[in-house]
Amino acid sequence: MSGSSVLIERGDQRVHKFNFERHEAIDRVRVRRLHPVLETMAHRVASALGSALRQPAHVSLTGTDQVTWEELAAELPDPTFLATATVLPLEGRFVLHLPVPLSLQLVDVYLGGDGRSSPDRPKLTDIETRLVSDIVDELLAAVPPAFNAFIELRMGAVQKVSSPMFIQPSRPGEMCLRIELAVAIGDHEPHAVHLTVPLTAATPILEAFERLQRADAGATGVPPPQVHERLMAVPVELTVGYPPIGLSPTELIELRPGDVIPLHQLAREGETMLEVVVGGVPFGRGTLVERGKTLACRLASRKEGTR
Repeated sequence: MSGSSVLIERGDQRVHKFNFERHEAIDRVRVRRLHPVLETMAHRVASALGSALRQPAHVSLTGTDQVTWEELAAELPDPTFLATATVLPLEGRFVLHLPVPLSLQLVDVYLGGDGRSSPDRPKLTDIETRLVSDIVDELLAAVPPAFNAFIELRMGAVQKVSSPMFIQPSRPGEMCLRIELAVAIGDHEPHAVHLTVPLTAATPILEAFERLQRADAGATGVPPPQVHERLMAVPVELTVGYPPIGLSPTELIELRPGDVIPLHQLAREGETMLEVVVGGVPFGRGTLVERGKTLACRLASRKEGTR
């Protein structure tokens, strides 16, 4: 190089080890095309979480990156909470990571608490692990339907472990797509949750989505962004319910089948405001009305930012 040379010293930050077994990553532009689908998945997960906890839940996509499982596992705390499952007919295993603080908060809310009194410790008990496992089963079951518009997926058996050393979702050195979600219960601060998908599974999903884009563009003459509008037309779950009320532990213990839960904290009959939730996200408020022998909800207001 024109007779010049460069001396590289030990510890130079520009020098990195190269793993020849490391598989190539997917182009980031292609991954970004999948973000609308991942946002739909996040809404479905929020709906499943809200139903399991009987509390409003917020789940949003915050980003994606690509790393090997070995690199990702080195970043995870140990112990923690991990759920792994095969997703047929894809290869490899999906891995869902819930940090312990979020897991403890889920247990507290699931048992009727406010999520603010969860213990501060780095490990779950066996009972807590079982309760979180039941919730996670519901969350993972909500993942495959988000992709059904272009690829049919089925969730296989789910396993839960406390350490990343017990998991090998793909071949050693293979790149994985790490999907980061922000999960918040009610008005609590969000926690970062990661869904890791090996590229042996992510690539077929992406290719199926791109085939759908090309087919729609060829059949209708519309550009690929039109696919996003079609995805936005996918039906979402709408629920209507009374706002939460407070009961003491004594009142909860004394409840028996057939008892009527008191709603003394709500407004007078006919003026009670109902919470309207769409895909696990608060949408607005309504009032209870009668339509013959059927009870219905009349929308009274919409939350700012909804449309």
